Amino acid sequence: TMVACSAPASGAGTVAVTVSFNGQRTDAGQPMMFAYLATSAVLIQPTRGGQKGGTMVTVSGPGVSRDVEDIGCAFGKERVRAQYHEPHGWVCASPSRAGPGVVDFSVLRGAVPISLGEERFFEFLLNPQVSGLQPSIGWVEGGTTVTVRGSGFTEQGVQCRFGAGDLVPGMPPRWISSTALACVAPASGVGSGAVGVEVSVNDGADFT
Repeated sequence: TMVACSAPASGAGTVAVTVSFNGQRTDAGQPMMFAYLATSAVLIQPTRGGQKGGTMVTVSGPGVSRDVEDIGCAFGKERVRAQYHEPHGWVCASPSRAGPGVVDFSVLRGAVPISLGEERFFEFLLNPQVSGLQPSIGWVEGGTTVTVRGSGFTEQGVQCRFGAGDLVPGMPPRWISSTALACVAPASGVGSGAVGVEVSVNDGADFT
């Protein structure tokens, strides 16, 4: 009652799927349809997150619209159900992993992977931690360069956040090492007072 078939390469579009055991079509009735999506048709964001899990990965595109049912994600061998969130699309929470590393990532409809046109991957990173700031005081107008010390800082995708405010536009942090960043403090939105400083290693999707 079941057979596993590997889809051949194809351009974007919908094709009929038929079954044969001797080179002749043997299935009856209306053929089942299979949709090939263009490589760029499905957007997956972000493609990296902390090994503790919980990164909210958004899957969007015409092939995974809201009316498509039973969407899920596979991080390597770990499968998770997706929830639809307006207006972004389907969202999967990444599972935890024992250590950092890269795994295959696929989008599922039920238990069947959706063809994405090329292999996709998700990278599990060490969860960053902040242990100190130098200096730990600055002007409310912003502009103070702060050395953030900690661990797990990556060269790509790193961001600093002061309080719950927005990131400083045009002022990305400067990576010094896996234990130090140089971040420019934004203008304070609450006047004088202390705020928390957090670090993200996946372009602001998650913070410490």
